[in-house]
Amino acid sequence: ELFKRAAIEGELASLAKDAEDLLRRQAEWTKADAQHPDSAAAAAERDLATATDSLAKGVERAGQTLPLERSQAAARRAQRAMQEAADAASQRNARQARTSGQEAADSLAQLPDALRRRRDSLTSAWRQETVDALNRALAETAALAQRQQDVADALRDGQAGAATRARQAAIEEGTHAIEQEVGAAAGRHALVSPQIEAALGYAQNQMKQAREQLEQGDPNAAVAAPFAEQALDALNATAHALVRTAQRVAGAQSGSGFQEALEQLARMAQAQQGMTGDAQGLLPMMGAGGEAMMQRLRELAGRQRALAEQLERLQAGGDASAAGALAQEARELARQLEAGRLDARTIARQERLYRKLLDAGRSLTGDEPDEQKERTSRSATAADSVHIPAALRPGATGTGPRVRYPTWDELSGLTPEQRRLVLEYFRRLNETKH
Repeated sequence: ELFKRAAIEGELASLAKDAEDLLRRQAEWTKADAQHPDSAAAAAERDLATATDSLAKGVERAGQTLPLERSQAAARRAQRAMQEAADAASQRNARQARTSGQEAADSLAQLPDALRRRRDSLTSAWRQETVDALNRALAETAALAQRQQDVADALRDGQAGAATRARQAAIEEGTHAIEQEVGAAAGRHALVSPQIEAALGYAQNQMKQAREQLEQGDPNAAVAAPFAEQALDALNATAHALVRTAQRVAGAQSGSGFQEALEQLARMAQAQQGMTGDAQGLLPMMGAGGEAMMQRLRELAGRQRALAEQLERLQAGGDASAAGALAQEARELARQLEAGRLDARTIARQERLYRKLLDAGRSLTGDEPDEQKERTSRSATAADSVHIPAALRPGATGTGPRVRYPTWDELSGLTPEQRRLVLEYFRRLNETKH
């Protein structure tokens, strides 16, 4: 559904732009060529009629799923008027050429805005649909968190009977329903992070652990209580993530979030290209060494690290599945530069990262990836001494941590004990399940 919506948004925007261009060209023809009708003017107008026919067919395709009857009719009226204007021009009938040319322009006059209004109406409705779904999920999560707090309190008080077990099972079922609702929203909007589902999944797992302790022949409230509290923490984290996600969706220009993800990747690719160029400029001066050179390398490393952080945020938002691996590569490049190691291999890695960023954008649009990506291996060198072995990377058992760990900026406002609890929570989220 996400890709269908993104395609409709893109198609309507493209059709509006085409209609605007045709309107401009038709107005120019009526003002200039129609005054001096001849075979050249007729040929130019027939070209416009052919282009308008393509526009009309595009509107008709979009109209298979959208109410665009008026726009279709306007495009066809314009096409017919253009054909009449072309015929008049070929007969050197200036008056009829001007009249038909103006009729074609008048038919096109409202079309660009009509198509844009239809697109804006759709994106607004889709955006609100997602925000409403997130707000419902938030309200339900907050209610479940309160009930989970009651269960945790009951377990701390030693209440391990059937009533507590039933309450925990009901909350677990409700959490599953929220997970499904959030999953459906993620399938419609690119800015809905799949990591919300991961947090809900973790909450369900801890609820299950607590419930299973209560289902034993000798229910153990003391053992079940920590699981219930961890589930509560996960629900609270989910509520926080839902608030932030709803804000992001509400602030998006598109109704699918697709365009925002593409724009972020494009900006990052451009930034990486700039860093690669700067590194190439520094390479001839590496032999001179000195503190000034190290300072420039540290500045370049800082920019490379900032790009890595942007990619991590992109991954956390669920906007691009490849962002985690790209962030890891950007961080390794930053370490290389910070260690004062800049050579042709480093620049080649920067260039590959730039191309991978372009490919990530193409993968979102469905374009073919860059076929020139290198797949060669080489022996380790001293230049790679700051390279982190794959087995020691975060999330080495998969494509990266399932849930991004919070940054220091996000943790700095907490007490040491709170930071420990938050990090322990995220560690558990990212544990490999067997």
